[in-house]
Amino acid sequence: EDLTVDSACDVIEKTNNNTQITPIHCAAINPNSKYLKQLLSIVSEHNIKDKYERRPIHFAAACEGSESLEYLLSRNANINDVDNGGNSPLHIAVTNGRARNAQVLLRAAKEKSESNDADDQTVYEKFGLASINQMNKSRYYPLHLAVLNNHLECVKVLVEFGARVDGFTTISTGKLIALMLACQKGFLPIVVYLIEQGAKVEARDRFKRTPLIHACIYGNAHIVSHLLRIGANANVFDSSSNTALHYAIAYGWYFCVRLLIEAGANINCVNCWQTTCLGVGFSKGHYGICDYLLTEHHANVNFKTDEGLTLVMITADL
Repeated sequence: EDLTVDSACDVIEKTNNNTQITPIHCAAINPNSKYLKQLLSIVSEHNIKDKYERRPIHFAAACEGSESLEYLLSRNANINDVDNGGNSPLHIAVTNGRARNAQVLLRAAKEKSESNDADDQTVYEKFGLASINQMNKSRYYPLHLAVLNNHLECVKVLVEFGARVDGFTTISTGKLIALMLACQKGFLPIVVYLIEQGAKVEARDRFKRTPLIHACIYGNAHIVSHLLRIGANANVFDSSSNTALHYAIAYGWYFCVRLLIEAGANINCVNCWQTTCLGVGFSKGHYGICDYLLTEHHANVNFKTDEGLTLVMITADL
């Protein structure tokens, strides 16, 4: 059924709520492109913005179908336009798990990159196809967003079209690569795929923490198991000499602790404050893990921190 439109003004009239979207925006997110075509035939406003500077192509990128997106691209909608959060249509597509839309955007961008358009070529050289290697204002690449939202198919599409597997967030946001984010979230299929595509298992973030340490912080024992099985260093330590075992014990993740020790982690190593893993366990109140370290692995109890504290003193202060 066709829409009943009284005037061109109705097509571009913005809502009174905070988003200020128009009928064109709403039509763009509809899997059936019929209504979008009808509205744009009345008023050719395919780049109209809402309050957040999102254009119809951003809404089409989030759509469960690709019809509207393909139509907008046929009308030369800009693939690289960003909203006020710095999100390109590609950022939007992969955040919402729209692998097909991501593919459409990247293929269209590839065709443009092969043309002689100087503007397209400049953007391509700086950020890759469809801004695939451009950060948004939250300092995430499209690949990071696909990983954070557990969209493996989107991850595969992005890598296929040239996303940097080891591209990291800014120093202010931790200098994290996609593999670290997947380890934090516990998304094993994505972890496996990223490593297959060349992600570095021993990569370091701002604080020299590796993917294994990130998995230990978040208690993802299945990720820890996989990383150790493929050769991750069980005795890895960060800029403060805290090992993966220090972290696993500090956060109380028993199964991560067991996996690390079985893989050869040193239970008596100290951090830069001269605190052992056992000392960290007592200071955090994880007495079950401490009992395991003492009874099963005879952890050293005769240590002093750089402040001269013994294990008894640490426990007495709790």
